[in-house]
Amino acid sequence: MTYNLSTPENRFRYVLTVWCIFTSIFLSSCAGKVITEIRKSGANPEYVYRDYVGDEKYISVNGINVCYIDNNIASRPTLLFLHGLSLSIHNFRYNYPDFFDKYRVVAVDFPGFGKSEMPNAPYSIDFFVAFTRSFMDKLGIDKAVLIGNSLGSHVALEFALNYPQRVQALVIESSTGIRWQVGILEYIILRAYITENQFKNISEKKMREHIEWSWYHQCPASEELVNHRIHFRRKYYDTLIYEYNNKAFVRGLWHVINDTIRYKVNAIAVPTLIVWGRHDSVTKLCDAHYLHRKIKGSRLEIIENAGHLAHIEQPEAFNKVVRQYLEDILRY
Repeated sequence: MTYNLSTPENRFRYVLTVWCIFTSIFLSSCAGKVITEIRKSGANPEYVYRDYVGDEKYISVNGINVCYIDNNIASRPTLLFLHGLSLSIHNFRYNYPDFFDKYRVVAVDFPGFGKSEMPNAPYSIDFFVAFTRSFMDKLGIDKAVLIGNSLGSHVALEFALNYPQRVQALVIESSTGIRWQVGILEYIILRAYITENQFKNISEKKMREHIEWSWYHQCPASEELVNHRIHFRRKYYDTLIYEYNNKAFVRGLWHVINDTIRYKVNAIAVPTLIVWGRHDSVTKLCDAHYLHRKIKGSRLEIIENAGHLAHIEQPEAFNKVVRQYLEDILRY
């Protein structure tokens, strides 16, 4: 099933979809103040953690403690994985380990997500771009291949416009920010719905429907998201964690929807691979074709039997096209 996201009704469904996914993963693994609040509420701390592939490390970037993995092969080209608004390093668990053999592989939890600290921040695209630059500086990464999904791709595109000299190549999967600028009526509707407390009372049935909207077919990962979110809601509904969740999510989601990059992508001048699930109902396939037309020399790969999270639904196909592209352009 597909939806026209240019209508207010389906845009609202998009908002609910991303929110449900966001809380299912972000709230399951966030650190810092959020962990403190969970412990104060009497929740089991082990619920907070999920295993990442690779040794977890922590570093302070602009005063924010963030979690990342790094296989430390400094002599190889660097791949930097950037997750979506709703996800974390865990999101790429079926992907980045496949590149450990030939590349320096780095993946980071953006501030406010996964196991990183959640500051009082704007969570705008510019905020994430500035963080990415500072993170690379901290790790001594002069140039990297940026591999993003959804928000992560949005950030990667903006980063390439601002710092092209630091981008070896882009791998853009199902990017946000390609839609047209919101109109006045839609702006008013979105402002009314995207509030800190708007989605607190969503039913479990709707929760399941909206999460499943991001997938083309059911798989273990999609069912995990649903069950995880429902379990969290039942157990921690009255804790302060919901306040932190709403603040981070609402600010980030508003910028994901409103900060379009559509009219600037033609200026991107680095090698770019565009990867899209054929049945993506969150960011439409027409956005992929638009990027392909506008970014000179770009390559477009469409993943069959996949939706917005093709790298999870079809990880072997995703890894294969990315690996082949890197071999073609890097040739080291």
